[in-house]
Amino acid sequence: MPSSKKWYEMKSLELEKLLGIEHEMVMHAIFPFEFGGGLDLYYYEQKRGFAIATKELIDEYGDVPKNRQFKGYEITMFSPVKFDLDQATNKNTEMGKAHTHLN
Repeated sequence: MPSSKKWYEMKSLELEKLLGIEHEMVMHAIFPFEFGGGLDLYYYEQKRGFAIATKELIDEYGDVPKNRQFKGYEITMFSPVKFDLDQATNKNTEMGKAHTHLN
């Protein structure tokens, strides 16, 4: 079983293969997910818009959300809105509206 750090690095590498380079900005939840808070959000700029992914649902111990189709999954969301984190908290902009909705 890999360490928590190694597991995080492996997961990050796999997400980058699918979504491209991870943005340096991470939207951290105020309260950690493991204690009932929200999920941290990781950003990936796309050719058109952006993607947001989680990295906390599948852990190194095999505790995962699953269903009939998937043995485990993280959540990924996509928006066609131009990626601009400077506008993410301004609900009057397209980015702010999209970010609020996805968050």
